[in-house]
Amino acid sequence: MGGNTISPGSILRGKNSINGGKIARRNQLALIGQISKLHTPMGLPMSPVTLSVEQIDELNKKVSTLRHDINNNLTLIMAALELIRYKPEMADKMLATMTEQPMKISAAMTKFSEEFERTFGISRTPKMQ
Repeated sequence: MGGNTISPGSILRGKNSINGGKIARRNQLALIGQISKLHTPMGLPMSPVTLSVEQIDELNKKVSTLRHDINNNLTLIMAALELIRYKPEMADKMLATMTEQPMKISAAMTKFSEEFERTFGISRTPKMQ
């Protein structure tokens, strides 16, 4: 892959600087493992991280699942609000549904973040207080 490096942010935005800008999505996924010289206080690896095509495919599936789950939770919140608008007597039941959704979103994000960090060898360092 010619020693090109890309940033995680460029992958998420669907752009990078290789070959003048955009490249095919499949190529982006194949290149994601070429993140090099990562080092920050957060505990990023000091050497390049290489992922197999299978690992990239698995990570892509997990991102897709995360998006789907969060969209479902947000849809439940919107549906509950609509029901409350047209049937105010359902407010108590719908408020319970809405209250559960942020916790579910947070749990899904935490699970994905842990898997992402494990895959890329990222360790969390305790925050100084």
